[in-house]
Amino acid sequence: MTDSRLISFHVGDCDFAVPLSEIREIVAAVSVTPVPDGRLPLEGLMVYRGGQALPVFSLLGALGRDSESGGSLIVVSELGPAFVGFRVEGIGGVVDGVQGDRLDEYHGELKGRAGAIEGTFESGDRSMIVLSLSAVFQEVVR
Repeated sequence: MTDSRLISFHVGDCDFAVPLSEIREIVAAVSVTPVPDGRLPLEGLMVYRGGQALPVFSLLGALGRDSESGGSLIVVSELGPAFVGFRVEGIGGVVDGVQGDRLDEYHGELKGRAGAIEGTFESGDRSMIVLSLSAVFQEVVR
């Protein structure tokens, strides 16, 4: 992790933080249309800027956990040539000064590709899980 500015958000019973540089924008989840025969972690498609179809994924599903679709916000990330979105329940805000070499090792039930979960840090009374979205979604955007 090279960016010390993170944005925090809440999904299910987990609090996450990702480098601000990996986030394009946060939009309202107006309507996500399920894809016939679509499988998790893909929740469906949403009309995005200029009529572009934006695939919306379950973040918890991409990390190996069953999850209910929920949340009224979509975090949009630009991963190479593709845009992807994932639903969140709430945004915590920007967290400054988090250094990658000061992260604690993650010892939870979530699973991801190598490098997907970079570690954890404490923020107030919450334990934040730091993710690399490019590593989390590397497989699903191919």
